[in-house]
Amino acid sequence: MHHRPQTRATVSSALSALILPALGDLTVATLERRHLQDAVNGWVDAGSSAARVWVAASYVSSMLAMAVEDRILERPVKGVRLPALPPAKVEPLAIAQVERSPARSRSGTGRW
Repeated sequence: MHHRPQTRATVSSALSALILPALGDLTVATLERRHLQDAVNGWVDAGSSAARVWVAASYVSSMLAMAVEDRILERPVKGVRLPALPPAKVEPLAIAQVERSPARSRSGTGRW
C-alpha cells in the first residue's frame, strides 16, 4: 500500500506495538471474534487510549475486509466492542473572531 510518511509511521507503530503482539501468532484462517475482542481488551488494559485502539482496530478491520473479499474468511470483526471515544471538545469562537469572519464581512449585514 502507498501511504504518506506520517500515515506509514502510524500504521507501523500500531502494527509493532499493538496488532502483531496480540494477533501475530494467528493465521487469518484461524482468527475468530474472540481473538479480536481479547486483543482490544488487552490494548485497553495496557493503557492504550480509546483513539489508539480505534485506529489499530480499523487497520485490522481493513486487512480482514480484504480477506473477506478474497473469500478467505467471514467477517470476524463484526460484533467486537471498542472503547468509547471521548466526546470532541467544542471551542466556541470569541466575539472578535466572529466579527472578523469572512462570512460576516461578505454579506455586509452581519447576518448569516
